[in-house]
Amino acid sequence: MKNNANMNTLLMALWAILIALKDDFDSETMNTIMQAIGSATGLSAGLAPFIPANGHSDSTANPTEYVYGIRGLADYLGVSDPTAQKYVNAGKLDPAIRRVGKKYSFLKSKVDEIFANK
Repeated sequence: MKNNANMNTLLMALWAILIALKDDFDSETMNTIMQAIGSATGLSAGLAPFIPANGHSDSTANPTEYVYGIRGLADYLGVSDPTAQKYVNAGKLDPAIRRVGKKYSFLKSKVDEIFANK
C-alpha cells in the first residue's frame, strides 16, 4: 500500500480508535487486529505487540526489554545523546533497532550483545 500523508493520517486515526477501544478487547484479539492492520498497510514488521493497561500480555515482548529514543539509549549506555546518535547513524545498532516512523526503540539484550562483542 502506498505510504503518503493521507495514509499516515488514516493510520493515526485508526490507532487512536483502537487505543480508545483497548479495554473492550483482550490482548490476543487486539494483537490479531494490529497484525491485520499491519499486513494490510505493509507495516507489520514495525508494529509492537499490544500490551494491555494492566501490564500483562500473552506475548513474549515486555516493555522493559526496550529503551525508547536516542536519549533513552544514551542514558542506558551512559553516553551523551550525540554519541548515541553516532552509533545509530554508523549502523552499529541495526540488529537492535525497531523503528516506527521517526521513533526508535532498542532491544536491550541486543544492545548489550553488540557492545559486549566490540
